[in-house]
Amino acid sequence: LTPSLSYMNDDQPHTFDEFWFCEQFRKRAIELNSREIPQDSLDEWLFQMRHYGAPSRLMDWSEGALIALFFAVNEIDINKENDDAIIYMLQPFLWNKAASYGYAVPESRHPKIRSYFKLAFTQNKLTTVNQSDNDIFGRYALAVRPPVINRRMVAQRSVFTVHGSELTLGSNERHNELQVDLLKQATIISKNVEESRQGNLLAGIKIDCDAKGSIKKELELMGITSYTLFTDLDGLVKELTFKYKDTNR
Repeated sequence: LTPSLSYMNDDQPHTFDEFWFCEQFRKRAIELNSREIPQDSLDEWLFQMRHYGAPSRLMDWSEGALIALFFAVNEIDINKENDDAIIYMLQPFLWNKAASYGYAVPESRHPKIRSYFKLAFTQNKLTTVNQSDNDIFGRYALAVRPPVINRRMVAQRSVFTVHGSELTLGSNERHNELQVDLLKQATIISKNVEESRQGNLLAGIKIDCDAKGSIKKELELMGITSYTLFTDLDGLVKELTFKYKDTNR
């Protein structure tokens, strides 16, 4: 699990300049943005960028299980339509405790975690967070509560993880230090909900590809559609397209 920023750096780490991108967006968006965001509200700027699809160190989550299911079965990448889906679950309080923040999920504007957002607007990122192997805080993702800056965030019950110097959320790597080992444990992926939930900071529920179509229809019956989650004309068109495409088969 990695945020969209990591996709920009996979093959050639120096071809995408996060600092330049963020600074240009912040400067040029002011003249277009009807809602003024203070220059020093770095968290709000990053959430605004994410809202419009910009690559960032934010990863989207939802507090609604059916909402998460909707996004899992409605794959954006057309090349993955025939793949199985996975719903990932994170225990945010335990995760943050393991990441040395404490047993809490802070508001994104909390002064203690400002360094996470400052990373995106800093050229020399090594001076922004402690990169020492002995200092976990600042290296791994933190679960945060965002400011509500648009209707989509309300409809989607949006929450986020903001990633530090290491973009990967979970992996099979091991480390001698206990807390780091907890954060880098292998992700548990299962079809059994209880098995996935019990005792895991990060877990996944697998959904067979063949079940996606019927799940989409059932979600529509329960009122979980593109329109109710995106609350704009784009969402309405996607909902109507799905509904009438299915009707006319």
